[in-house]
Amino acid sequence: MLDFALYRASESLAISSLDSWRQREMHYVDHFENTGFPVRVNNVSELGQILDTMQENRFDKYMSELGGVSPEEFKQLIDACKNFLSFLRTNFPNRQPFVPLSTMLSAAAVHFRLRAYNPNYSSLLEIGPGCGYVSFFLSNHGAMENYSQIEACESFYLLQNLINVHVFRSKFLDFAYPDGKNADCFVSSSPNFEDLSLLDLPSEPERCRHYPWWKIGQLASGGAVFDAVTSNANLLEFKPQARADYISLIKQVLKSDGVFYVQCTGFNAHGNVEDLFSQLYESGFAPLFSVQEGVPVEFENNASTGLLKSLTRNKTTNITFTVRTLVLVKESHPLFKKYHHRKNFNHPFLAQEEQVKQMILTRAKDRKVYSREDIIGEILSAKSSEV
Repeated sequence: MLDFALYRASESLAISSLDSWRQREMHYVDHFENTGFPVRVNNVSELGQILDTMQENRFDKYMSELGGVSPEEFKQLIDACKNFLSFLRTNFPNRQPFVPLSTMLSAAAVHFRLRAYNPNYSSLLEIGPGCGYVSFFLSNHGAMENYSQIEACESFYLLQNLINVHVFRSKFLDFAYPDGKNADCFVSSSPNFEDLSLLDLPSEPERCRHYPWWKIGQLASGGAVFDAVTSNANLLEFKPQARADYISLIKQVLKSDGVFYVQCTGFNAHGNVEDLFSQLYESGFAPLFSVQEGVPVEFENNASTGLLKSLTRNKTTNITFTVRTLVLVKESHPLFKKYHHRKNFNHPFLAQEEQVKQMILTRAKDRKVYSREDIIGEILSAKSSEV
């Protein structure tokens, strides 16, 4: 487990080697600071205040947007919630047990959508994981080989570390630890120390990798590529230079046929959505899907396939998306040339491609809309049967 003192010591060493103070300032989460969010905390217990944050009161909205969940997805959601309770009791034994339903369902939506696009996706880069609850789902996604996370907020980073240790155990690697190459002690004679029983064990391949802001370069130079990149409510909250750097990084590490999935573009702290659209267009991205939050849009439903077939405008309510949602591809993607037009960066927009519809709009016949009470009842019932 990464503690607060070690995180700050490692960050301080990194800052002392930067070429310019502006490199640190680029990654400063000023929007969080300005709203009073606890960016810095002093102990594990203080992390308890951010265990269910940024998605308040969105459970019913996400459930409606998804059109309910299938039996398999329902099981994944229940398993994730049960695992969270285990995590809570292990790390926060002084807190009344609870389940962060809105935040957990928001994380589930990311996994469910990416799996609908590519059922066997095996690599994901998540920029700004927030509470980090996607880990509860990806730790049980058998195909996952490289789940990498980038986080610039200290409190969120430390919470994510706790979760990753809990769910990935020895298959988790955190890059915030000091490199361990700074010590060079001098000893003139053999000290009377007890010999350490050192073992030369074969290394295990990590499934989850965690990068603080000062180690992003290691990810960029490591040669990893990803089936998908997801961004969690932060693109408009990045400083302009940081946003440009992240967009460049995404282009570099996203596979040729990969997808960039944005679940919320964040608060307009540094520009607005039109600024973002222009930047994405000029940087060589093309939209496959774009919808505004809270604005009802109707899709024509083909009842024979269960697929919502085509986008229409100015009609009665069918789907209301909880947050602004984007699906983008880069220049090497087969669909790029077809959809790389500035006019397509608009709300709402849907590329008429089956894979996109499968990702965003499919409604399986066996889906069911559950209430909060349904989820809690199932968790309590499962817990009772385990005793």
